[in-house]
Amino acid sequence: MAGGEGGDRPIRGATTGTAGGLCSCNSGYGVPGIRASLPHPVGYAMPGAVLILAVAAFATGAAHGVEGQVLLQKYDCYICHGDTETKTGPAFVEVATRYGRSPQAAATLTAMVKKGAHGSGPWHMPPMPQVPDADARKIAEYILALEP
Repeated sequence: MAGGEGGDRPIRGATTGTAGGLCSCNSGYGVPGIRASLPHPVGYAMPGAVLILAVAAFATGAAHGVEGQVLLQKYDCYICHGDTETKTGPAFVEVATRYGRSPQAAATLTAMVKKGAHGSGPWHMPPMPQVPDADARKIAEYILALEP
């Protein structure tokens, strides 16, 4: 079994372990909850590691989304807007649709948060100069990441 079973390939320069060069860790390739004895070469890059990296990447994106929502709540944006619901102000998905194609979209929305905006109706978005630039940018990025 030169490369393990099922087409598994060892990492170049991997050390040999137990008889036959297979690891005796008795793990399920790094997947939690699987305790079956699955032979694999010592030093094999286990698929579980790929899963962990994918979850970490997703969690990072989710964390940015949560941070955006927290900031929208902190600065009372949800009083007039909803992510998908039009209230006194437009839904954030509508804002994303309107400005999302522009290369300057994040800068435009960041400025709107800070300086306010006058829409076509009787209501306007008041200026919010108390919002730090970094928070206004995170809010803009959150809004632009929304999909209808």
